[in-house]
Amino acid sequence: MVCTGALVAFALAEGQARLVQLSGELRWVLRSRLPYTGVVLRYALDGLVFVPIVTGILFFLFEFFDDQLLAFCVLAVAWLCEVTVAVSNRHWVSRHYLPRLLFTYFLAFHMYFFSYPLGYAWLSLATCVAFMAHAVIALWNRWELPLLVTRQWQQYLRARRQ
Repeated sequence: MVCTGALVAFALAEGQARLVQLSGELRWVLRSRLPYTGVVLRYALDGLVFVPIVTGILFFLFEFFDDQLLAFCVLAVAWLCEVTVAVSNRHWVSRHYLPRLLFTYFLAFHMYFFSYPLGYAWLSLATCVAFMAHAVIALWNRWELPLLVTRQWQQYLRARRQ
């Protein structure tokens, strides 16, 4: 679980850094009116590096889970959790508690799955995803949304004063 999370976090961080570089280079190329196909092709080929990483993660998970679809769903849940933590956390409470909550729920799923290998794996994954969605929505409504509304309200008031 830790290896999968670390590899997914690495892939997301590296992909984000490469997209920022691509947008900077594309901006420069388009301003100088040069053809942009070379830049896009180079970054597309650089992006193919992640294909073996994700394939390796999948084969790693296939060894632990007997059901390949369940392994893919576990990878998709881990990927969505990493994306949620990376994208939607602005408040310090969300940044501090959301990754820990998601890790705890995911750990509970893995503990159940490996303690009862012939149990209800799909039901336990669905329960885990439901609890994760509850944590994300609860923290979003309690901390992130008021922060966002407050910032927009402050920007509106500044614009009205000018």
